[in-house]
Amino acid sequence: MDMELMKLAVMALGLAFNIAAYQYMKSSNKDKATKDQIKELKDDLDEKMEDQGDRITKLESRAEGSPTHADLGDMHEKINRLMTDVGHLSGEFIGVRNLLNTIHQHLLTGGKK
Repeated sequence: MDMELMKLAVMALGLAFNIAAYQYMKSSNKDKATKDQIKELKDDLDEKMEDQGDRITKLESRAEGSPTHADLGDMHEKINRLMTDVGHLSGEFIGVRNLLNTIHQHLLTGGKK
């Protein structure tokens, strides 16, 4: 009976060892899969961050060539002066048109009203 008990104890110990080994392998494989996923995500993120750096550099270089607030103020002032000058020219052309109409009328009627 002692021998049977000993066999049973050895089998139980072997079973416990196999269960422990199974749990260790399962946990190890899970960790490996998680580490692989983390590495893949990190590589993807690194690639995207590099692209973002390039995009930011392009945007900053374009912003350096953009007009400043003072430049926009100067442009606004020049456009306002141009509009004023166009308004004056428009008034002068109306006067010239009226004068031409008067001259045409005089030529057509021979100076008679």
